[in-house]
Amino acid sequence: MLVLSDSDVRMCLPSVRVQVDIARTALIALARGDGEMPAKPAIHPRPGALVEAMPAWWKSGDVLGLKWIAAFPSNRRRGLAQSHGLLVLNDPGTGVPLCVADARELTLSRTSAISGAAMLAFARRDGTMALLGAGAQGAAHLRIARELGFAERALIYDRHVERAQALADSVNGTTGGASVVVAASARQAVEGSSLIVSCASLGRLRQALPAEWVAREATVISIDEDTYLSAAIANAAARFAVDGREQYENARREGAFKDFRAPDAMLGELLEAERSQSGGCVFVALGIGLADVMFAHAIYKTALATRVGTILDLD
Repeated sequence: MLVLSDSDVRMCLPSVRVQVDIARTALIALARGDGEMPAKPAIHPRPGALVEAMPAWWKSGDVLGLKWIAAFPSNRRRGLAQSHGLLVLNDPGTGVPLCVADARELTLSRTSAISGAAMLAFARRDGTMALLGAGAQGAAHLRIARELGFAERALIYDRHVERAQALADSVNGTTGGASVVVAASARQAVEGSSLIVSCASLGRLRQALPAEWVAREATVISIDEDTYLSAAIANAAARFAVDGREQYENARREGAFKDFRAPDAMLGELLEAERSQSGGCVFVALGIGLADVMFAHAIYKTALATRVGTILDLD
């Protein structure tokens, strides 16, 4: 069995364009029924903490695996990362474990690549990007948006202004300009922005953005449930899509997305039908295990080819 550390995973990640292609393939496979992926069960061992199991099987690719991911917001006070996890790949014919990989970098890349597929489908390249949340996911989303050409100008808002400033400085320091600016408020960030990405930490904040702050033709991507995204914005959108219907309905049963309308489609359905057009879209990404195992499989193949990682003998 191959064991991959976080640095091993980072070393074996494909290029951003390939990551987005894998994400797009996963979204379409889910829409076609070319994957088995139950809604992820969750446990809550501490207040605010969340631990989820995400099994998935990509049928046509015959890739099988499970991600076990834990998010503990209180870790920041301990100087630890908020999220930790593992991904296990199994031989689909025998069930024998093939690989165990650290899931942190894999999750960041998978999540931002899914958002990248939505950006390519709906967002304008000539507008301003608003980023709500400057943590690890915020940094990953800003990176992929810039790689894809959607964040030549960006406004970042985070309740911890020093975190937003550090992210802005890290980008501006490499470009030699000041294309990324820290906003004084969420309103300042989103008003006039054509692409809005919300990736704040989950907490008590719910539906914080009034619809009048957001242009109707804006593309809004939420990976933090309804922390900032409001029902008024989703309900007024020309298109309202989710990554997976079952997981969206499961989140609603647990109390999220109060008063939201039913989604028009899964993103994969829109991509498969080539209904990828400008004019904006509200997209909610809750995380699909199918994309996780497909990312892990690509990383695993590269690790084998380049002899990265540690082999354990299970006998």
